[in-house]
Amino acid sequence: MCRKIGLENLWTYGSILLAPIIYGIRCSLSCLSHDEKIKKKKDTIEFQLKANWDPKGGYRAGTRQYANVWTRDSFFSLLAPTSDRGELLAIFADRLRRNERYGHIPFTYNKILYTTTLLCPCLPKSCKTRKKPLVSYRDEKLGNLVMDSNSQYIIMVYEAFQISKNMDWLDMHKTTIRNCRNWYDKHVNRRGLIQEIPFGYWEDSLMLSPLIPYTNLLYLKALKCASELLDTPYQIYSDLKRRVTNLVLDKTKLGGLDTVSVSLLALWGEHLEIDMSRVDEALGYLNKFYPVTSMIPNRERLLPSSEVFFPMHIIGQEKYHNGWNWPWVGCLFCAALARRNFKVAARRRFGIYERLVSIYGTLHEVYEDFKPVRRSLYESEECFSEALGCYLFAKKIMYE
Repeated sequence: MCRKIGLENLWTYGSILLAPIIYGIRCSLSCLSHDEKIKKKKDTIEFQLKANWDPKGGYRAGTRQYANVWTRDSFFSLLAPTSDRGELLAIFADRLRRNERYGHIPFTYNKILYTTTLLCPCLPKSCKTRKKPLVSYRDEKLGNLVMDSNSQYIIMVYEAFQISKNMDWLDMHKTTIRNCRNWYDKHVNRRGLIQEIPFGYWEDSLMLSPLIPYTNLLYLKALKCASELLDTPYQIYSDLKRRVTNLVLDKTKLGGLDTVSVSLLALWGEHLEIDMSRVDEALGYLNKFYPVTSMIPNRERLLPSSEVFFPMHIIGQEKYHNGWNWPWVGCLFCAALARRNFKVAARRRFGIYERLVSIYGTLHEVYEDFKPVRRSLYESEECFSEALGCYLFAKKIMYE
């Protein structure tokens, strides 16, 4: 823990010392940049998503600085109801199984050199990529353990098996499933809930800890899937189910309800044997709380600026997870509304994302005021797989 605090302080003080230089670079790039119109993509959403598939397994998050395979991005991208979804799930699960290390599933395969790609886009591809992807299990900022990849792997194996019913394939994964499930034993408290330090889940610019609803809900889902795949009931499931549900639906926590956790609980609740009346109440509450004419935010209330990793303020990305809008989050919320029979509201809200597609021909990573974010040291990734996959997923539920 002391090491993590030391690294955090190093980032903070380093950012302060480098702030004048960074601000100078930002000002220079702002002067050089011009407001050129974003070109509309002509390919279909389905084609764009397919183009982001990595032949070794998994979806690349985007096409430029984020053209790496992330486990969590692929997990949500693979919600897309493509005709070969079962096959793609199996291919990616096989890749993750091969790279399991001491019960831990990797969270990314880093091939793109992010800083070089961002600052020097005109360099040849060979100067911006590694010859072989770097398999990572820890966050790149503080080296903290990533906590959601194990659960996502187990859930993807479950989903693939539900489609294929291939027992021989499942048998190859059973040892890894046990290892991944048991890995969490070192990271739960006395109540069975996962405790983590910052950057262990998808909002990896925030300093939130130790109990993250999203991570614990994934864990609950993974335990349920593992118990069915391995035919071994989890003894304390009922108690854990109650605690995770209470954690997700707690409006008093910092930031209030978070959209992704409530949406996933609505989509998975029946399989998890949750009291769906409570879930529908929370879903209806957020539907009334969020303005109908706006994109869906990450959570009910913005977090204090102190909860944002300090260097994000210096580089002008302090709103990355605390103010900018992620279309995959909105599409997932629309899918949850539709699944729980709020279909009129779902279609009305989904219209916002359909309009973005009609304007840009694609979905970008993050938006501000309905426009893809563009800053001197950052440009929102286009053809963002997570958004494309959740868009197709929501569209199917919306009109089925």
